[in-house]
Amino acid sequence: MLRTRARAGEGWMAFASGMLTLAGLFNVIYGLAAISGDDTLTTTSETERVLIGDLESWGIVILVVGILQVATGAAVLAWSQWARWFGIGITGLAAIAQLPVLGAFPIWSLIIIGICVLVIYGLVTYGAEPG
Repeated sequence: MLRTRARAGEGWMAFASGMLTLAGLFNVIYGLAAISGDDTLTTTSETERVLIGDLESWGIVILVVGILQVATGAAVLAWSQWARWFGIGITGLAAIAQLPVLGAFPIWSLIIIGICVLVIYGLVTYGAEPG
């Protein structure tokens, strides 16, 4: 079995694609839970520390960002340059979208922001076409 030489940064791009898709799926689920008024999110006093109008508005934003992340993750795996740049933007937006709820859900928000930073690093550093 003959193995071809791997592109530089192929592992990082696979990581970025997988994490974009996974974070997108989490954001879709989390957004749907916020929109539906799931008791897990609405009965705690912590949700009073959300810095936006209400939890439903934030849920809609996170749902849209999540859907875009899932679609972009698949395109990044195919080394699409538009997806690389869009992935950088949407991942930055996903990190910023965690800031309004940082006071209510600090550990979750910091984990998502950390993952976003790693995804952006992978896309910026290794996403360019070789040569």
